[in-house]
Amino acid sequence: MTPAITRQQIADALATWNVHALVKFMAKPKHAQQLLEGKPYLRAINDFRSDELGDGRSDPYEGMAITFMGPNPERAIFCITWLSDPILPHFLATDDGQRIKSEFAAGGSAVLITDPAEFLWGFQHAEETDIGFGIVSYNGDVFKPKDAFNKLDQVPYHKNSRFAYQHEFRIATGRNCERSTTGETIDGEKVFCGHKPYDKLRLGNLADIAVVIDF
Repeated sequence: MTPAITRQQIADALATWNVHALVKFMAKPKHAQQLLEGKPYLRAINDFRSDELGDGRSDPYEGMAITFMGPNPERAIFCITWLSDPILPHFLATDDGQRIKSEFAAGGSAVLITDPAEFLWGFQHAEETDIGFGIVSYNGDVFKPKDAFNKLDQVPYHKNSRFAYQHEFRIATGRNCERSTTGETIDGEKVFCGHKPYDKLRLGNLADIAVVIDF
């Protein structure tokens, strides 16, 4: 299948939104290395409601708009920080940058994507269907994102305003994360305990467009 989204459309959208770099903050260097190898780690949007120690990005209201809208809350998405200034130290010197860095301190790493259009094209090339992508809005209309190329309407690009410091950019795929259950049962049904991360996409080695920075 030939993707409907072209490399030029991706580049044009990013230029319009003033997105000149992307950076993925990681709690462990080994996860940064995995991304550099082109192995992204995607999660179901509903799982971002959970309070994971040290991740700094959990939102108890995450994905609730999807639940009310009816589409699939198990959609696999990739979250990353977007930069208008491609020089990472400039961002880390800001209050927002310092706050994010503090959440991943003590052994954390960051993967700086210097060619975001090529990075997004890697997602599209690895997918069987169109991807959706865009800047998360922290105000405005939940159902009509201002800055999103959203072929997959199952993923709203909206979060509570208290998370605005994250400067979040989302990539939505056509994949779903599998449901995970415990060994316990209630009335014969296994107890749901979230979703398994989706880690099957292969983007190819990113060494030409990315660099790992350890804190």
